[in-house]
Amino acid sequence: MIENNESFQEFINGEKASMSFNISGVPVFIFKEDIGTSYYYKLPWYKGAKYVSVTNFMKQAIPLLSKMLEKKRSDKLIAHR
Repeated sequence: MIENNESFQEFINGEKASMSFNISGVPVFIFKEDIGTSYYYKLPWYKGAKYVSVTNFMKQAIPLLSKMLEKKRSDKLIAHR
């Protein structure tokens, strides 16, 4: 789902510091950190939204995205040597 986001490649390639998308109707932002990535919910809090499904999804997605991002960062450092 995240890889299909229109900003995914720009995010991984370092052109954007964040990307947004919806999971189960809940808007989420993923941000680059010094190492890896993290996610935040867009406010306001939506009553009745399935935040548990978002949390479960992100528990799987964040480590994968962080690994992809760090690999890309490493590749860029090696290429500039």
